[in-house]
Amino acid sequence: MSKAGEQIIAAASSGIGKVHFLNPFTGKTEEFTTKDAAINSMLQAAAVKVADLEQQIKDIKAFLVLG
Repeated sequence: MSKAGEQIIAAASSGIGKVHFLNPFTGKTEEFTTKDAAINSMLQAAAVKVADLEQQIKDIKAFLVLG
């Protein structure tokens, strides 16, 4: 594990303050509770983003066929 990862875990375990991470799929910071929770949050946001992009592709294809 990297030094930064160790520091994040130590800070989260200390109870002194809250640690946040940037979810790259939402562009927002979220509270870091556990590694698994952070990964799950990112995967859920990625799935929503993929579904949105798929819908945009369908819309573009429909427009190109009609246009």
